[in-house]
Amino acid sequence: MKNKHLYIFNSASRAQEYGIGTYIDMLFHCLENRDFKVTYIEIYCQIQELKVTEEKNMRHIRIPQANNVPLNIDDYSLYKINEEYFSSIPLVLIPYINKDEINVYHINYLSHANIAKGLKKYFGGHVVTVVHYTEWSFRLYGNKERFEQILNKNENELTRYEDFITCLYNREKDLLQTYSDHIIAISKHSIADLVNYYEVDQSKISLIPNALVDKHEPMSSMHKKILRKRYQIRDEETIVLFAGRIDKIKGVDMLIDACRYLEKTHHNLRVFIAGNGELNEMQRAAVPYLGNILFTGYLPKKELYKLYVAADIGVVPSRHEEFGYVALEMMMHGLPIIVTDTTGLAETVVDNVTGSKVKLHKDANESKTVKQIADAICDLTTDQQKRLKFGRAGRKRFKLLYDYRLYQEKILDVYESGFTAERNRNK
Repeated sequence: MKNKHLYIFNSASRAQEYGIGTYIDMLFHCLENRDFKVTYIEIYCQIQELKVTEEKNMRHIRIPQANNVPLNIDDYSLYKINEEYFSSIPLVLIPYINKDEINVYHINYLSHANIAKGLKKYFGGHVVTVVHYTEWSFRLYGNKERFEQILNKNENELTRYEDFITCLYNREKDLLQTYSDHIIAISKHSIADLVNYYEVDQSKISLIPNALVDKHEPMSSMHKKILRKRYQIRDEETIVLFAGRIDKIKGVDMLIDACRYLEKTHHNLRVFIAGNGELNEMQRAAVPYLGNILFTGYLPKKELYKLYVAADIGVVPSRHEEFGYVALEMMMHGLPIIVTDTTGLAETVVDNVTGSKVKLHKDANESKTVKQIADAICDLTTDQQKRLKFGRAGRKRFKLLYDYRLYQEKILDVYESGFTAERNRNK
């Protein structure tokens, strides 16, 4: 009988420190006991030459980043260079992929259409694509109205940036329609976008929400007090926590702006912002409130999880979020949360049960969202019983819907279906 072989593709990037990195870690955990071979392929690695190692009963192939990429290159020009780089990846992998095996390829980025195309061409096999995010939603902050305006324009009406957005969309459409045998959506709204914008046949889509291995450790009030002291948090202080990549799409600026309403009345309130990214810009915005805001920088998961326990309220104010691992981590640790009612977050959090939802107002009306974030923080700050209720309900919801064992069962079924389909195709 032919060997079954799973190839997982990923990019070495800042995303490794956040959502996709968490996803890959959890995926590896789910693959500890399996009856097939696994090769993990990282592209864009900052190394001089290709490197192959064996780690945890898994082959790991690291491929160097593209050479001679000019400094200060614009996104459109970089896109064209990347297309050539992605096309080269399957050729680089010829010595490492046995087309006589039963192969399934797990693709994590919609930009990797040319990789999937080459894999099909040179080796055959079954492509499974996970939609973590779409490029247009990331770059347009999830503004569907703006996206639809671009799609409806004639080619000669497009600006250079709009043409760039269109190119990204067409590349994603190629991957999803032509080269993907199966697609994993991580939220219900993703399925709607795949059907409506990408015209994907719904029969080849599976809904498999992100999940986590439960790392929550119950902590006594005494140990929590010791932990807060370690972070120099006074007993009377209420700690509001943001965690994640610091940029506009995550809404950090709105949380900082909310301090404008809070600083005059909530003197014992401190906002912790944990993560890296556009630090300089956000720190400048926070200058008027530096007595209330602390930037921790990037924290490893172990340290971040301790901060979840030490904090009183979590805030996830994203402008767009395909799913939202941070909200899940906070729920896992029983931290009451405030979220914007955008896309994936709207599905994860139940308003007034596991947390508070704030309406995300667009563009000129965004100040309304800021004020509502401040009001929600104020409400939870003054109502300890509500915080406890939200925290308990959030953890219960996590255990019911987002424990890794649910994900493990579903993802292994997808892989096995791929192996079966490929075996039958080759008969």
